[in-house]
Amino acid sequence: MIYRYFIVIISCFLSIASFAQEQKKQANINSILYEGNDLYHQHKYAESDKLYEKAQGKNNQDPVAFYNRGNALMQTKKYEPARKQFEKALTLTADKNLRAKAYHNIGNSFSEEKNWKSAVDAYKNALKSNPADRESKYNLAYAQEMLKKQDQKKDDQQKDKDKKDNKDENKEDKKDDKKPEDKNDKDKDKKDKDKQQSEEEKKKEEEQKQQQSQSEAQKMTEQRAAEMLNAVQQSEKKVQERKGEAGKTSPKKLDKDW
Repeated sequence: MIYRYFIVIISCFLSIASFAQEQKKQANINSILYEGNDLYHQHKYAESDKLYEKAQGKNNQDPVAFYNRGNALMQTKKYEPARKQFEKALTLTADKNLRAKAYHNIGNSFSEEKNWKSAVDAYKNALKSNPADRESKYNLAYAQEMLKKQDQKKDDQQKDKDKKDNKDENKEDKKDDKKPEDKNDKDKDKKDKDKQQSEEEKKKEEEQKQQQSQSEAQKMTEQRAAEMLNAVQQSEKKVQERKGEAGKTSPKKLDKDW
């Protein structure tokens, strides 16, 4: 980007004697402008700005005073106030060279602010006043390229935003759709779990009852067996007793046979 800030050098032409008073006034203004230009070239932009403002106070129809002051403000990065000075100069002059310079510097001020669309318009206006200005042509091409990139970036950002919004919206919809299912699934899981737990408890109770029945049956079987064994033993004992009685001989009394 080429930035160009030209200070217009005032050529003072002597007028005829009838305009001596006007000459004196203009000479005084020119003197102030020359002094401002000297300070400008010494990079004393704030001091030169004050002198250009002073010149404006003496003649508020002098386009050079406004143009030069705009340049001083540009150097102190006061871009919007500088543009107002250039725009004022444009309303006061029909000189194509000065108009081209004013539009060129307006374009520069917008470029500094990365307002590429306004910069493009300003450089185009500069070329209308001076089509041969190579610096305005270069700056116009540069500003157009930057505007294209800026627009592309905005489009990409908008696409990313839309994509993110759609993604968040879909995510929210899925979340909403999933809530009743989750609730139903949880209820179903709870019911299944309760049912399983109930079945397990029932099965456990049946096993306990079965074990208890088996234990009782075993006890009864052992008791019955003991009773039967006892009965057999008692019966056998009685049989043995009977046998013992049958084998005994009763003692007989022998009478003498006298």
